[in-house]
Amino acid sequence: MTTKARILKARRFWRPRHKLVSVPCATCPFREDNDNAFAAFVLKMASKIGVKNPQRPAVVRASLHATAAATGGEFVCHHTVYTEDFKKKPASQHRQCAGAAEYYRSGKDLEGEGNGTRCSAGAVEED
Repeated sequence: MTTKARILKARRFWRPRHKLVSVPCATCPFREDNDNAFAAFVLKMASKIGVKNPQRPAVVRASLHATAAATGGEFVCHHTVYTEDFKKKPASQHRQCAGAAEYYRSGKDLEGEGNGTRCSAGAVEED
C-alpha cells in the first residue's frame, strides 16, 4: 500500500471538532464551480472590513486550501463565523466547512489538485 493510500485510509475515520455544515455554501472556497460567487464574496468582505487592496480571489482560495491542509482539515465555514455585516458570531455557532472536510478526506491537498496546494509535509511519494 502506498503512503498516499495509507493516509487516505486513515482520513476516512477523521471527524472534525465542530459540527459539520451539511453542504458547501455557494461561496465556499473549496468548491470548483463558483469562481464568480467566491470572488464577489472576497471583494465584499474586504470592503466591509476595510481592506483597501485585497488579494486576488485565487490567492485567497489557495491560502484557505493551505490552511485547511495545515490544520488537518479543521476549517470553520465563514457563513457560520460571520453575520451579513461581517461581525463575528459566537464560537458556539461555528460549524465545520463541508467543502474543507471533503477536500481533506479526498486527499486533494496531497495532490495539489484544483486551486489547492500540497500539505505542509510536502509531496507524498509512492513506496
